[in-house]
Parts: sequence; C-alpha cells; structure tokens
Amino acid sequence: MSRKITIKNQELLLALQQGISISSRPFAKFAGEFNVSEPEILGWLEDLFKTGAARRLGGIFDSKRLGYRSALCALRLKTKDEKKVVSEIGRHNGITHCYLRGWPSDLRKGGGSSISVKIPNLWFTFSEKKDVFEKSLKRFEKKLGAGNILVFPSVKRFKVDVIFFSGTEKNISRRHLPKETRIDKIQFTKRDKQLVRLLQGNLPVVSEPFRYLAEKTGFTEKEILCKLKRWKKEGILRRIALIVRHQKIGFKANAMCVWNVPENRISSIGRQVSGFRFVTHCYERIEHTSFPYNFYAMIYADSWEKLQKLFSRISKSSGLTGGLMLCSLKEYKKTSPVYFSASS
Repeated sequence: MSRKITIKNQELLLALQQGISISSRPFAKFAGEFNVSEPEILGWLEDLFKTGAARRLGGIFDSKRLGYRSALCALRLKTKDEKKVVSEIGRHNGITHCYLRGWPSDLRKGGGSSISVKIPNLWFTFSEKKDVFEKSLKRFEKKLGAGNILVFPSVKRFKVDVIFFSGTEKNISRRHLPKETRIDKIQFTKRDKQLVRLLQGNLPVVSEPFRYLAEKTGFTEKEILCKLKRWKKEGILRRIALIVRHQKIGFKANAMCVWNVPENRISSIGRQVSGFRFVTHCYERIEHTSFPYNFYAMIYADSWEKLQKLFSRISKSSGLTGGLMLCSLKEYKKTSPVYFSASS
C-alpha cells in the first residue's frame, strides 16, 4: 500500500467498499474525486489483493430477490464433534459464515459477559432456495448429528453495512436501507444466472471490468450496464464493491451483541443502534426459549477491550440491560454466497 495515494488510502478504501459506479470506466470516476490517476488506483487495488487486505471485488445481492431464503442458525458445539461439524460446514455451499462465539479468556468479566455454558456457541448463516430451505436444513442437521439447530430468522432489518473505516465519523455518509416490499416472482434467464455467478466471484482489476462480463456472457457491455442498473433499482443488486478482510485493516475483534427489547421499543432502538458507525449489522430476530433475545447488533473494534467499551456504550445510550456480547473466538468459514450454482 505504499503508493502516492497513501494519504487518501482510508477515503479511497471507504469509497470502494461503498460501491463502484455501474459505468464503462468506474475507477476513472474515483481518479477525478481523489485527484490521482486511474492506473494508481488500479495498482493500489492490486496491492490490497496481494497483501490479503482485499477479499473480493464483485456484486452484493439481496438473496430474497434472487429467490433464496437465508437465516442465522446456531447450535451448542461439543469439542468431540468439532472436527466433523466444521468439515461438513466447510463443504456446504449454502453456509457462508461460521464462527465459534463466546467470551475471550484474556478479557476481564464485565458488561455482556454473563454467558451460560448452555447457550449456543457455534453460529452460522444458512442459505437455500426458498422452496427447499426447511427440507435442506433438516437434512443438514441430521447429517451433522450434533444436536438441534436453532434458527433465528430476521423479523426486521435495520442495517446491513459491512464497511470498515478508520477515519473520523464525519467522513461517513450513512446509506439508508430500501423499504422492504413484497417480492414478486422474478424470472432469471440462463445468461442472467451466469451473470450473477460471475459477479459472485472477482471482477478483474482493470480499467473496464464490465467488458469482462460481456465477453463471458455474450451480452454487450451496454446490455450489461443497463441490466445491472435495473437490478440495482429493483433491489436485486445492492452494490458492486470491494469486500475487505477486516482483520487485515486493523479490526481484529468483533462480536454479536444481543438484548431482549420490548416490542414497543424495538423500532426506535433499532434506528438508534444502527446509527453507530461501528455497528455493521442490526436486526430484530425471532427468539427461542433457550435463547431469549430478539435484538442483534454486530460490532467491530481493534481489541477485545475496545469492543467491550462499545458494547457498554450501546447499552447505556439506548437504555438496554441484560445483554450478551458473544465474541468471535474462531472463524471457521467466511465466503460469499453461491447463487444459481451449476448444480442447482
């Protein structure tokens, strides 16, 4: 990352995560904004991939509008089952994120630390086509043989904004989520599905990345741009952006924070908590008798101690009590979703 635009690194990294424009030469627009050359930006992007700071440059889709259902799942993982369970999870295309969560041994007990040994410690996302979701999850549960899988579907989404920035909060422009509307059946052609698959991978770091998609699909570049703009307008495509490895850019610690919030306060609390820059995800979810929490927020920081302070800050400012901070102790899997796979 030692190029001439080093002074602008944080601002450029933020802009790339927020999304590139759907245009013939998207990086040229950044060049004008940051007063650097397009080759410099492309070279810096290549450096991010070489150092492992960048994970992917591609499309981020709304799974519902692609005909998929996704849910947060959890179970209580026993040490004796770890090898088998992790192996099965690694092989399953429908599981993109999987973490062992709990309380770090080197962090003093405090706010959010009242974690019972009985609560779930293995958390993962499970996605599948809507019409086979239940059947597929049951089949996977049986295959694991590690106990019942708890499913925590979202009731309301307040924020999904996986963007990392080390600068000041005033440099962040908050993006508002589109209103969740009834989703009509959307038909995708064979070439449409191929385009979705390509966007789930890596776009080439070149001046005209969408030309690559045209060459692979048989669409013209103009057709590609028009289609992607339409998908974005319809909420199918959220953005085309850079996805980073947060650990590589200083965010070493993260936690899933949960509280039980009265129904009549959930909307106002959701709006308040989602306004914090360090919160990347914020949801209302179904609660279970064995895990009676309905409000979730993912937070990131550079240390466990800082994470604990952020948890306390959220709790105090929002008047929340009795919450838990489930820290990510081990990352078993982190990939992007696979929609319309060749085998599906």
